[in-house]
Order: sequence, then C-alpha cells, then structure tokens
Amino acid sequence: MSIRHRLRPFDDLSPSLDRFGALLALTVVALVTLSLAGVTPGRAGPAESAAQVVVTVFVGATLLLALRTSGVARHWLRVAGVLVGLSVLVTVTGIVARLPGATDEAAVAHSGTAPVLWIVLSALAPVAVIRRLLQHDEVTLRTVQGAVAAYLLIALAFFFAFLGVQGAQDDFFGRPEPTTTFMYFSLSTITTVGYGDLAAVSPPGRLLAVTEALVGQVFLVTFVALLVGLLGERWRGRQPGSRADDDPVV
Repeated sequence: MSIRHRLRPFDDLSPSLDRFGALLALTVVALVTLSLAGVTPGRAGPAESAAQVVVTVFVGATLLLALRTSGVARHWLRVAGVLVGLSVLVTVTGIVARLPGATDEAAVAHSGTAPVLWIVLSALAPVAVIRRLLQHDEVTLRTVQGAVAAYLLIALAFFFAFLGVQGAQDDFFGRPEPTTTFMYFSLSTITTVGYGDLAAVSPPGRLLAVTEALVGQVFLVTFVALLVGLLGERWRGRQPGSRADDDPVV
C-alpha cells in the first residue's frame, strides 16, 4: 500500500457510511444534554463534575460517529479517537482542579476552558458530513437526515468556540455563566431567534456570534432547501399519474 493511499482522509467504501439517522438522533440527544447539564465555572460539585464527565464522553462519541458515518478513513478515525481521549483527560483534569483543596491557580487555569481539541473536532465533524452528502448521486431520506445533523453539528462547533473565548478572556457575556447558557446562546444564534436576554460583549465573541448566524442561514437557505426540494421532486415523480417522464405538453 502506497503512502499516498494510507494518507487518504476518506474511505467511501466504509461499512458505516451514511448512517445519518443514527447520527441525527445522537446529535439531538447531545444538544439536549448540553442544554440541561452544565457546570458553573469555579462552582462544580461532585454531582456536576460526574455529569460533566458523562456529557464529555457522550459528545466525543457523537463527533466520532459523525466522522465515521461520513467515510473518514480508519487511520484518521484512530487519530480522532486519540484526540477525544485527550480531550476527556483534559476535562477530568479541569474537574480535579476545581475540587475542594485544589489551589486557586489550578482552578483559575481550568475554569471555563474549552480544550482546543474539542474545537478542532467539532469544527471538522460538520465539514466531513457535508463533504459526504455532496457525494450522493440522488437525494434520499438519509441525505436530509445528514443535512439536519450537519446543521446541528455547526451549532455544537460554535458552542465549543464560545467556551474557548470564555476560557481565554473570561468575558464572553461579561459575567460568569454555566455551560448550558453557551449551548442556549449557540442555538438561538444559529436560528437567529434573538431573544435579547444574552449578548456577547467581547469583540471575538461578537465576531463568532455573527459568523454563526450567517453560516446557519446560508446553510439553510442553500444546502438544506436544495436537498428538500430535490427530495420532494423525487417523491412527486413516484406518484401515480405523475407527468415527470411524459413528453412535455405543447
């Protein structure tokens, strides 16, 4: 096997290809979990810490499934698995730093931080899914499921990016907030709901928020709308009495 072949990022013959129904279900559960189970920086108790570890492992599994069902080659999946493991380790280390008896410096160093590895993985997941969807010769229900999953994965990616800004500057909202707030803000931003109860105050945070709103709307208006329209044409063409294959009327 040549080095070039081994370094190929995708394997379109993978047996796990196009399992976008499972990915969509897992992604929805991950977003719901992140919206309900959060940790307030610097005030994580034992129960919250245990919940954060479970959520971290669960989100890591979601991202790995996104890469796997998108046809990412096996050797790159192993690399992604190592990154997920390292991210979980960083999360656990941050929890230990916040436990009673830990030094204030350790707590501050890990409080509210989002590991760079999470940001990278969560950003690559929707890109891999969209790349695979563009390879489909025809639009099926799995294609639509993958498109919706990619849309939600974009919100997940910005969630980690927001946490990254908070961890680096500690002023995303101008006040301490639990991680659930960042998931709520990401979902309301990508859907451009704009309740007005939360707003980014730092320049990097504002830039990310505007970028998420633009990316979300462009994705819906172009990619998802196109797929749904093509799928509707396919279904109409299969209806009895359809004129899809008839000669045009003069």
